[in-house]
Amino acid sequence: PQVTITSNGVDPVNGAGFAWSPQYATVQVGAVVQWQWGSSTLLSSITYKVQQVSNGYSATPLMNGFNSGNASASGKKNE
Repeated sequence: PQVTITSNGVDPVNGAGFAWSPQYATVQVGAVVQWQWGSSTLLSSITYKVQQVSNGYSATPLMNGFNSGNASASGKKNE
C-alpha cells in the first residue's frame, strides 16, 4: 500500500498551501509514504523538507529517521 501526503493542506492562519494534507495518516508497516510538495510562483521563496522527529513539538531530526534531504521549492520523496 501507498500513502500520499501533499503540501496542499489548509493552515487556519495562512490558508491553502501552508499545511500537509492529510494532516495525520495511519501507515501500515511496509507501506510506502510519498511526500509531494510544491508552491505557486507567487510563493517561490518557500522551501520544504520532510524529516522524522520524535514528536510534534520537536524540530530536531531523529538519528537514522527518514529525511528528504535539502529543502527545495518542489519535489517528491518516497520513504
